[in-house]
Amino acid sequence: MEHIVTSLVNFAEKNNILHSNQHGFRKNKSCEKQLIEFTADISSNLDNGDQTEACVLDFSKAFDKVNHNKLINKLVNSGVNYQVTSWISDFLKDRRQQVFVQGAHSKETNVTSGVPQGSVLGPTLFLFYINDLPDRLASTVRLFADDTILYCKESEHQTLQEDLNTLEKWEDMWDMQFHPAKCQHISFSRKRVPPQHTYKLHGTDIPQTTDIKYLGVTVDNKLLWNKHLANITAKANSTLGFLRRNVMTTSTSIRSQSYMQLARPVLEYASAAWDSITDTAAGKLEAIQRRGARFVGNLKRTDRTTSVSGLMKHYGWESLAQRRETHRLKVFRDMHFSDQNPIKKYLKPSTTRSRTLRGHDHQYFIPQTNSDHHRRSYFIKTARQWNKLPASCSLLMPPTVPG
Repeated sequence: MEHIVTSLVNFAEKNNILHSNQHGFRKNKSCEKQLIEFTADISSNLDNGDQTEACVLDFSKAFDKVNHNKLINKLVNSGVNYQVTSWISDFLKDRRQQVFVQGAHSKETNVTSGVPQGSVLGPTLFLFYINDLPDRLASTVRLFADDTILYCKESEHQTLQEDLNTLEKWEDMWDMQFHPAKCQHISFSRKRVPPQHTYKLHGTDIPQTTDIKYLGVTVDNKLLWNKHLANITAKANSTLGFLRRNVMTTSTSIRSQSYMQLARPVLEYASAAWDSITDTAAGKLEAIQRRGARFVGNLKRTDRTTSVSGLMKHYGWESLAQRRETHRLKVFRDMHFSDQNPIKKYLKPSTTRSRTLRGHDHQYFIPQTNSDHHRRSYFIKTARQWNKLPASCSLLMPPTVPG
């Protein structure tokens, strides 16, 4: 099984079979990198005064609806060799299912669709099946497995509706189905009175919203991250409260591990994508880490004499802002040294090396921006820090591949 999966994945990546904006289950791609590129597109449009129209599409039981025969045809048309497709065909055929409920069970029935969920092969097969979804669309499409978002500038809003009509035909052809009531429409704009448009799928209006939950991050229509920050601070505070009530130990090590494993990840998930926040917002996150330090130090709420900053220094904790900066630079390095290097879509490599002794050969040209918000956006903010790294910095070396 593992050999087949490796063969199929390597074939797809080596021959650029899979769509470049598909980030699900792929090497060097992730939810965070998809969010970075998506928000970079939106931020650039906002900086130029352009409104962006986006539709988040929800599949109905996408993995269960994959037609086995049509999947095999897609594999063949993609150039997958006969032996692999034959093995996959044998793997999928003659599968049967039965439902058991409280001792009673249904009759067995043949399974003629769906990729086996829980198998290592299932996700890869699904990527091949959905791979042609963007082929006839004019709008930008981003995919993470079946999570699909479609967007374009407001001036091209008619194109977005035409693309939705095209997707209806794609559904019929490949036995897939979107759920219009669960899809969402959002307009990214900083205009006082933004133009309003309605989009339909299967004759049903797609509900409009002012924020979307996309790949685990709440993205608002002005790209200010206020609601996302409110969500994660509330969740992190709730987690800290849970730890205070339930971790009954004086062991600093156990309390520290509890905070590191349960609370801090809430504050840092996909942080590279949303680290354009203001200093005031960043300060609210730091306040939670300080409460975390008080928890690890087993300080009573009434203790106002112990230095929390001293505790954090003793634990070797960096500020969350510093951790986000280091993380952003690592993600930038991964992109820079990847085969496709998506950074080049947003920034031009610098043709002149810095004249300082600290200069290096991997710098990028920093473009002019029209707003402080776009100046703080991922690629511009991180490239400015990347350019200042000394040539001896380990971040300027290609990331090591686990052996």
